[in-house]
Amino acid sequence: MAEQDPVPPASVPGATLDEMRELESGQRCLPALIRCAPGPKRPGKYRSVYDAQQQFMLPGKLVANEHTHPRTGEGADVEVAEAFAGCGATYDFFAQIFGRRSIDDRDMPLVSTVHYGTRFGNAVWDGRQMIYGDGDGILIKRFTSPLEVIPSRSSRASRSPSPASCSASSAAFSES
Repeated sequence: MAEQDPVPPASVPGATLDEMRELESGQRCLPALIRCAPGPKRPGKYRSVYDAQQQFMLPGKLVANEHTHPRTGEGADVEVAEAFAGCGATYDFFAQIFGRRSIDDRDMPLVSTVHYGTRFGNAVWDGRQMIYGDGDGILIKRFTSPLEVIPSRSSRASRSPSPASCSASSAAFSES
């Protein structure tokens, strides 16, 4: 992750809320729905992790999937590895506990974008994929590390009438 300049902590939540409004309005989701449209259904676990490279653009550059697992060790992108592992754990949880094929029980690919925007302090399910900001690096850190964020956000796909709906959900500001 690129180093970020120190920012007064009060500005991070405001900027994040502004970006959340953009996501909820659908202005950020439409390009994601077009570019992230899943191909043919794949039976079993299928994960893709993209890197937005601190841009407010979805999905970003593909950096890991079932064929190109994330790098590990020194110099590896921790957020990519955590998002990939977290999506796998989410898939396994829904399979083992509920007997479901992915979160929608229809082999939905699990797509994530990490390093979304600059100082975006949140983790969001946009109706199609998980989006992880990097926070400010001071008060708000990685959103890929707490494993409960991924199933909590992505389980909304199993409860929403339309998986393609663009209702952004806030992890940082709505979890108690």
